[in-house]
Amino acid sequence: MENLDLYEDDIILTEKQVDEMVDKLVKQADEKKIDVSNIEDKSRKPKRGKRSISSSTNNMWTFPIPYYVETGVDATLVTTALNFIESETCVRFTKSATPITGKPGLRYYKGTGCWSYIGRIYTNASQEVSIGQGCGLNAIIQHETAHALGVYHEQSRPDRCLYVSIKTENIIAGKESNFAGSIPGYVNEYGIPYDFGSVMHYGRFAFQKMAIKLSLH
Repeated sequence: MENLDLYEDDIILTEKQVDEMVDKLVKQADEKKIDVSNIEDKSRKPKRGKRSISSSTNNMWTFPIPYYVETGVDATLVTTALNFIESETCVRFTKSATPITGKPGLRYYKGTGCWSYIGRIYTNASQEVSIGQGCGLNAIIQHETAHALGVYHEQSRPDRCLYVSIKTENIIAGKESNFAGSIPGYVNEYGIPYDFGSVMHYGRFAFQKMAIKLSLH
Protein backbone atom coordinates (compact mmCIF):
# COMPACT_ATOMS: atom_id res chain seq x y z
CA MET A 1 0.00 0.00 0.00
CA GLU A 2 1.70 3.15 -1.19
CA ASN A 3 -1.24 5.50 -1.91
CA LEU A 4 -0.85 7.08 1.49
CA ASP A 5 -2.83 9.64 3.46
CA LEU A 6 -0.49 10.23 6.38
CA TYR A 7 -1.49 11.78 9.69
CA GLU A 8 1.23 13.98 11.19
CA ASP A 9 3.55 12.97 8.32
CA ASP A 10 4.25 9.34 9.34
CA ILE A 11 1.07 7.79 10.76
CA ILE A 12 -1.66 5.81 9.02
CA LEU A 13 -5.01 5.82 10.81
CA THR A 14 -7.57 3.09 10.24
CA GLU A 15 -11.12 4.08 9.33
CA LYS A 16 -12.21 3.05 12.83
CA GLN A 17 -9.61 5.32 14.39
CA VAL A 18 -10.70 8.24 12.21
CA ASP A 19 -14.34 7.63 13.17
CA GLU A 20 -13.42 7.51 16.85
CA MET A 21 -11.56 10.82 16.54
CA VAL A 22 -14.49 12.40 14.71
CA ASP A 23 -16.91 11.12 17.35
CA LYS A 24 -14.77 12.61 20.11
CA LEU A 25 -14.57 15.97 18.33
CA VAL A 26 -18.31 16.00 17.59
CA LYS A 27 -19.09 15.30 21.24
CA GLN A 28 -16.82 18.12 22.38
CA ALA A 29 -18.32 20.47 19.76
CA ASP A 30 -21.85 19.57 20.88
CA GLU A 31 -20.94 20.39 24.46
CA LYS A 32 -19.83 23.84 23.27
CA LYS A 33 -22.92 24.27 21.03
CA ILE A 34 -20.82 24.28 17.83
CA ASP A 35 -22.36 22.86 14.65
CA VAL A 36 -19.84 20.61 12.85
CA SER A 37 -22.31 18.41 10.96
CA ASN A 38 -20.93 19.41 7.55
CA ILE A 39 -17.35 18.60 8.56
CA GLU A 40 -18.48 15.36 10.19
CA ASP A 41 -20.17 14.11 7.00
CA LYS A 42 -17.10 14.83 4.86
CA SER A 43 -14.71 13.14 7.28
CA ARG A 44 -16.34 9.73 7.16
CA LYS A 45 -15.44 7.43 4.29
CA PRO A 46 -17.43 4.48 2.92
CA LYS A 47 -16.43 1.25 4.66
CA ARG A 48 -14.69 -1.54 2.78
CA GLY A 49 -14.15 -5.13 3.82
CA LYS A 50 -10.59 -6.08 4.71
CA ARG A 51 -8.58 -7.94 7.28
CA SER A 52 -10.08 -8.02 10.76
CA ILE A 53 -9.23 -4.66 12.34
CA SER A 54 -8.98 -4.07 16.08
CA SER A 55 -10.90 -1.30 17.80
CA SER A 56 -8.64 1.44 19.15
CA THR A 57 -10.00 0.62 22.60
CA ASN A 58 -8.71 -2.94 22.27
CA ASN A 59 -5.47 -2.61 20.31
CA MET A 60 -3.03 -3.75 22.97
CA TRP A 61 -0.26 -6.13 22.01
CA THR A 62 0.51 -9.47 23.61
CA PHE A 63 4.21 -9.95 24.29
CA PRO A 64 6.47 -11.01 22.77
CA ILE A 65 5.51 -9.26 19.53
CA PRO A 66 6.68 -11.24 16.50
CA TYR A 67 8.42 -9.24 13.79
CA TYR A 68 9.66 -10.06 10.31
CA VAL A 69 12.16 -8.03 8.28
CA GLU A 70 11.86 -8.17 4.51
CA THR A 71 14.77 -8.06 2.08
CA GLY A 72 15.73 -4.44 1.45
CA VAL A 73 15.70 -3.48 5.13
CA ASP A 74 18.74 -3.96 7.37
CA ALA A 75 17.58 -6.72 9.73
CA THR A 76 20.50 -6.18 12.08
CA LEU A 77 19.62 -2.50 12.44
CA VAL A 78 15.96 -3.33 13.16
CA THR A 79 16.96 -5.89 15.79
CA THR A 80 19.35 -3.40 17.40
CA ALA A 81 16.59 -0.77 17.59
CA LEU A 82 14.12 -3.24 19.09
CA ASN A 83 16.70 -4.49 21.58
CA PHE A 84 17.08 -0.92 22.83
CA ILE A 85 13.31 -0.61 23.29
CA GLU A 86 13.39 -3.86 25.27
CA SER A 87 16.21 -2.55 27.46
CA GLU A 88 14.21 0.56 28.38
CA THR A 89 10.68 -0.90 28.66
CA CYS A 90 8.72 -4.04 29.43
CA VAL A 91 7.99 -4.53 25.72
CA ARG A 92 9.32 -7.76 24.24
CA PHE A 93 9.83 -8.81 20.62
CA THR A 94 10.65 -12.09 18.92
CA LYS A 95 12.16 -12.31 15.45
CA SER A 96 10.44 -14.49 12.87
CA ALA A 97 12.46 -16.16 10.12
CA THR A 98 9.39 -16.37 7.88
CA PRO A 99 6.50 -14.01 7.06
CA ILE A 100 3.95 -13.81 9.88
CA THR A 101 0.49 -15.18 9.07
CA GLY A 102 -2.70 -15.73 11.03
CA LYS A 103 -1.70 -13.57 14.01
CA PRO A 104 -0.67 -10.01 14.88
CA GLY A 105 2.91 -8.95 14.24
CA LEU A 106 5.14 -6.34 12.62
CA ARG A 107 6.45 -6.50 9.07
CA TYR A 108 9.35 -4.14 8.38
CA TYR A 109 9.71 -3.45 4.67
CA LYS A 110 11.21 -0.89 2.30
CA GLY A 111 8.19 1.21 1.45
CA THR A 112 7.82 4.85 0.45
CA GLY A 113 9.11 6.90 3.36
CA CYS A 114 8.99 6.24 7.08
CA TRP A 115 5.56 5.44 8.54
CA SER A 116 3.53 3.11 10.72
CA TYR A 117 0.04 2.49 12.01
CA ILE A 118 -0.92 3.46 15.56
CA GLY A 119 -1.24 0.49 17.89
CA ARG A 120 -2.10 -3.05 16.94
CA ILE A 121 -4.63 -2.88 14.12
CA TYR A 122 -5.09 -6.49 12.98
CA THR A 123 -6.18 -9.51 14.98
CA ASN A 124 -5.20 -12.07 12.36
CA ALA A 125 -2.35 -10.59 10.31
CA SER A 126 0.89 -8.64 10.57
CA GLN A 127 0.97 -4.90 9.92
CA GLU A 128 3.44 -2.84 7.95
CA VAL A 129 6.18 -0.60 9.29
CA SER A 130 7.77 1.24 6.37
CA ILE A 131 11.53 1.78 6.51
CA GLY A 132 12.04 3.51 3.18
CA GLN A 133 14.87 5.48 1.66
CA GLY A 134 16.67 7.50 4.33
CA CYS A 135 14.76 5.82 7.18
CA GLY A 136 17.40 3.25 8.12
CA LEU A 137 18.45 4.96 11.33
CA ASN A 138 18.17 3.54 14.82
CA ALA A 139 16.09 6.46 16.13
CA ILE A 140 13.70 6.37 13.16
CA ILE A 141 13.09 2.63 13.51
CA GLN A 142 12.42 3.12 17.22
CA HIS A 143 10.11 6.04 16.40
CA GLU A 144 8.01 4.11 13.88
CA THR A 145 7.94 1.04 16.12
CA ALA A 146 6.69 3.19 19.00
CA HIS A 147 3.80 4.32 16.78
CA ALA A 148 3.00 0.65 16.18
CA LEU A 149 2.97 0.19 19.96
CA GLY A 150 0.35 2.95 20.21
CA VAL A 151 2.49 6.00 20.95
CA TYR A 152 1.73 9.38 19.34
CA HIS A 153 4.15 12.28 18.81
CA GLU A 154 5.24 13.91 22.05
CA GLN A 155 4.67 17.48 20.82
CA SER A 156 1.08 16.54 19.91
CA ARG A 157 0.06 15.84 23.51
CA PRO A 158 -3.10 17.69 24.56
CA ASP A 159 -1.06 19.50 27.25
CA ARG A 160 1.75 20.55 24.90
CA CYS A 161 0.90 24.26 25.17
CA LEU A 162 2.31 24.13 28.70
CA TYR A 163 5.72 23.18 27.34
CA VAL A 164 6.16 24.24 23.70
CA SER A 165 4.78 26.76 21.23
CA ILE A 166 4.23 26.08 17.54
CA LYS A 167 5.55 28.81 15.22
CA THR A 168 3.09 28.30 12.37
CA GLU A 169 4.44 31.31 10.49
CA ASN A 170 7.77 29.46 10.10
CA ILE A 171 6.30 26.16 8.87
CA ILE A 172 6.35 25.18 5.20
CA ALA A 173 2.96 25.86 3.61
CA GLY A 174 0.85 22.72 3.61
CA LYS A 175 2.81 21.10 6.44
CA GLU A 176 0.97 22.79 9.31
CA SER A 177 -1.16 19.69 9.95
CA ASN A 178 1.96 17.85 11.09
CA PHE A 179 1.75 19.91 14.27
CA ALA A 180 -1.90 19.17 15.01
CA GLY A 181 -2.53 18.59 18.70
CA SER A 182 -4.09 15.34 19.88
CA ILE A 183 -7.75 15.40 20.85
CA PRO A 184 -8.25 15.73 24.63
CA GLY A 185 -9.71 12.51 25.95
CA TYR A 186 -8.53 10.48 22.96
CA VAL A 187 -4.86 10.25 23.94
CA ASN A 188 -3.79 9.22 27.45
CA GLU A 189 -0.49 10.48 28.89
CA TYR A 190 -0.77 8.14 31.90
CA GLY A 191 0.69 10.85 34.12
CA ILE A 192 4.06 10.67 32.37
CA PRO A 193 5.91 14.03 32.37
CA TYR A 194 6.47 15.83 29.07
CA ASP A 195 9.73 14.58 27.56
CA PHE A 196 11.68 17.03 25.37
CA GLY A 197 14.28 14.35 24.67
CA SER A 198 11.82 11.69 23.55
CA VAL A 199 12.48 9.88 20.27
CA MET A 200 8.84 10.78 19.55
CA HIS A 201 9.49 14.54 19.75
CA TYR A 202 9.99 16.66 16.61
CA GLY A 203 13.18 18.67 16.34
CA ARG A 204 13.08 22.46 16.74
CA PHE A 205 13.50 22.98 12.99
CA ALA A 206 11.04 20.35 11.75
CA PHE A 207 9.27 21.41 8.53
CA GLN A 208 10.74 24.92 8.77
CA LYS A 209 10.73 27.35 5.83
CA MET A 210 14.26 28.57 6.53
CA ALA A 211 17.06 26.94 8.50
CA ILE A 212 17.30 29.94 10.82
CA LYS A 213 13.58 29.94 11.66
CA LEU A 214 12.30 27.70 14.46
CA SER A 215 9.07 25.77 13.86
CA LEU A 216 8.96 24.47 17.43
CA HIS A 217 10.02 26.49 20.46
